Amino acid sequence: MLGFIPGYFASYGVYQLLVFITRVPLVMKTGVAVQVFGLTLMMCMISGASAMNKLRAADPADIF
Repeated sequence: MLGFIPGYFASYGVYQLLVFITRVPLVMKTGVAVQVFGLTLMMCMISGASAMNKLRAADPADIF
């Protein structure tokens, strides 16, 4: 979640650069940003759950 905020501002900057270069009006819509945030959060939760399952299945003797 901490990476989303700087990523949002970086992409907003890229949008502004593209508007300046191409003169095409591009707008970062709130709905798109919310969808990306939701998908990012879901991917992180799935990744964390997968890591927890691997940790539960690990043999403590193999870890050390």
